[in-house]
Parts: sequence; structure tokens; C-alpha cells
Amino acid sequence: MDASEKKRLKKLGKQQVEAQSRELHERLRESNGAPSGSDEWANNYRRATLKEQELRRTKPDIIYASELERDFVLQPIESPEVPVPTIYIECKQCHDVLHSFPTRIVTCSCKSITLSIEDERLMICVDHPHTLQWVKLIGRGNSELGFIDGQDQDKVCEKPWWRFWR
Repeated sequence: MDASEKKRLKKLGKQQVEAQSRELHERLRESNGAPSGSDEWANNYRRATLKEQELRRTKPDIIYASELERDFVLQPIESPEVPVPTIYIECKQCHDVLHSFPTRIVTCSCKSITLSIEDERLMICVDHPHTLQWVKLIGRGNSELGFIDGQDQDKVCEKPWWRFWR
């Protein structure tokens, strides 16, 4: 490999990293639309973090499109070599999301994708390969809501932030 080829590949790599960074920043802006550093941004961030923690704790086999649009932003990723507990599979037809590590046989609403675990291996049955997309879920902080998961926000955080280390 000569110097010009190395330079070309380095430039191409930088362009790909910049494109991925722009994409991720757009997804984060979509999940929290408040001005950065504001109280509203902090409240949205807290809501989004709680949604992500709940998602990791409960690990639902399927999240339907209506709930998904309300609570999460999708971050497309490359197909992993092995199933990972924090990665999901989106059906591009009905937009349901299936957990990549299901506890039972699970099918999306339009029945285009079916997942199951057999002998500790993920089995994916798809009508058309282009209907499948691997994604990570980013919690959406809904600034129009004045509560977190049905609780009064003052009850969730009773101490002022500067007293947490006391």
C-alpha cells in the first residue's frame, strides 16, 4: 500500500466517523429537544435515562410501534455477530421492535419477522431480508409531560442536586 492509498483511506475513515457522529447527534437532539444546559433539558435527560433503565430491567420481547414512537428514538447499527441484550430488531413494515435475545417465540404485528432461541442460538425467520434493521433504543425525554412514569417529579427527586453527596 503506497502513501496516496493510505491518505485516501484515512480521509475516507474520517468522513465515515463524521457522518456517524452527525447521525448520533441528530438522534440525541430528537430524544431531547430542549436547549442544552437548561432545566428542561436536565428533566428530559432524567426521563430518558429512567426509560432506558426500565427497558434494561424489564427486557420486553416486543415493543409495539405506538409505544416505541412515544418513548424511544431508534439508532440504526450494524448487524452484530451474536445477540446482545441491549440490541433490538426493527421490522420496517410495521415498525415493531423485537428484542435480539427473546425469552420465547415472538413475532411482529405484520408477521414478517419471527424470533426464537433454539439451543442458545438466535433463530430469525424473515419474509424479506430488507424488512429487518438492527437498532439500539435511546430514551425520549418528553418535555410536555410534567411527571416521570406517572409519579410527581418532586417525589422522584426530593433532594436538591447539590445535596446528593452529603
